[in-house]
Amino acid sequence: MITLDKGKKKILFCITLPDIGGAQKVVYDIISYLDTDSFDITLATSAEGPLTTRIRELNDKRANSVRIVIIPSIKREISLLNDIHALYCLYRLIKAERFDIVHLHSSKAGFLGRCAARLAGVPKVFYTVHGWGIYESDSRIKQFICGLAEKTSCRICTKVICVSHHDYDKGISRKWIRGDNTCVIHNGIEEAHCRHIGDSIENLPKRKVLVIGTVMRLQEPKDPFFTIKVFREVKMLFNYPVKLVIVGKGRLMEDCRKLIGQLGLDIDVQMMGECEPAMNIISSFDIFTLFSRSEGLPISIIEAMSAGKPIVASNVGGIPELVRDNYNGFLVKGTDITKAALSITMLLKDAGLRAKMGLQSMELAHTLFSRDRMTAAYEKLYLF
Repeated sequence: MITLDKGKKKILFCITLPDIGGAQKVVYDIISYLDTDSFDITLATSAEGPLTTRIRELNDKRANSVRIVIIPSIKREISLLNDIHALYCLYRLIKAERFDIVHLHSSKAGFLGRCAARLAGVPKVFYTVHGWGIYESDSRIKQFICGLAEKTSCRICTKVICVSHHDYDKGISRKWIRGDNTCVIHNGIEEAHCRHIGDSIENLPKRKVLVIGTVMRLQEPKDPFFTIKVFREVKMLFNYPVKLVIVGKGRLMEDCRKLIGQLGLDIDVQMMGECEPAMNIISSFDIFTLFSRSEGLPISIIEAMSAGKPIVASNVGGIPELVRDNYNGFLVKGTDITKAALSITMLLKDAGLRAKMGLQSMELAHTLFSRDRMTAAYEKLYLF
């Protein structure tokens, strides 16, 4: 048992996967923000990965390290044996360490962690909803089971945090959450990430090849195939050199490569794989796109806004809370390839419009979606 300074709070963060997606970036930012003289921090996840690597790098710079616990049975897929084992491991960890606060992220860790924390008698249990992992395309049985799990675990939670008002409204309407123990804290990013934006905006008219870019996991519900098809339409509408850059990896990567080849876009589409920090690449984009079928509040869009980029994105989830149609970008309903292509082409043809919307994106990001605002809101919950 770790001996703590008087008043120091023990906090456990738990997330299913250690990838660097939006939820993982939020976890990392909260952990890096918290004062280790006030908090004794542990992170539990399913495996080693980019998130644990970044935490270890953070530990090298701090006097008090973040403890990392790997629980392989925490898996995204529903599996009775794995889920029972993960619940037991989490309960045993929480009971032994006597955490004051447990903060869960992602659906599977969120459900199992809330159950384990309450069984272990943790005083404060928080769960952040990074988009509801319950989709209309799921079977009715799966929707029912997952909905019941959310509804049940909400009742044993001190506070549920939604990253968008859309998720809050959806959770209330489906009765997965209650208004009396739920709040909204928008995601945010560090303003220092914006250091490359000046050249990106000032030199737009001088560049020979314009770049459309996106950052996403290459899997559902991000729908990378839609992005590629939209780009083919853009190529037919825009008679000047233009490229598509896709940053990210996932199980659909090879299928994306095949589609790119079938559409004859090999020369014009560049697949970068996973790149960190993504901001270094986003700063070279002229337009940022994200055509997801469902979303929470995507960090990648906030990063693009903070870098001064106009956005063309799906009108789903919390995206309309980031992108104001015809102000800092354009919103596209459903799978309207033509509307998406026309919106992108309008921006490609008008450097002034790109610059104007990009500056308005930057202003919104700095005003409403900063990391300091987000992390201070979480710390206030922990200390209340």
